[in-house]
Amino acid sequence: MASLEIATLYAEKGFYSRSQKAGPAGKRRLMTLSMKNISILIFLFAISALASSTLDLKQLQGAWWSDSANSTADFSIEGSQVWLDYDSQYHPCRIEGDVLVFDLGDLGLLKNRIISLKCDKLILEHLETKHARTLTRAKQPY
Repeated sequence: MASLEIATLYAEKGFYSRSQKAGPAGKRRLMTLSMKNISILIFLFAISALASSTLDLKQLQGAWWSDSANSTADFSIEGSQVWLDYDSQYHPCRIEGDVLVFDLGDLGLLKNRIISLKCDKLILEHLETKHARTLTRAKQPY
């Protein structure tokens, strides 16, 4: 009985905060606000990660080999043009989302999904055949 009187006295004097007076509902309200803040932070982090992972042709500049023993590169990107080994000509190229597109004129478009690009390693997957291949960028002489 004495503890009830002490608790009442503390409450009358204002020693408890509103959330303590509210009991478990006040704690749930604080927890809900925290979860909302955490959700917003996760959402903002995900958006910034997606924005930073945008690819462009500047990242793909240079000559790329699937077989380093071969003296000729599979292709070489210079600006918005790609030189292809098979016909020894330049063709327009671009990136659409995560797809590298070579415009071969009368032969149509050659499309490969960019699976990974890390430093001088590129993994491409042909959109139709789903065949993946790893390419290595040539080291530039200094």
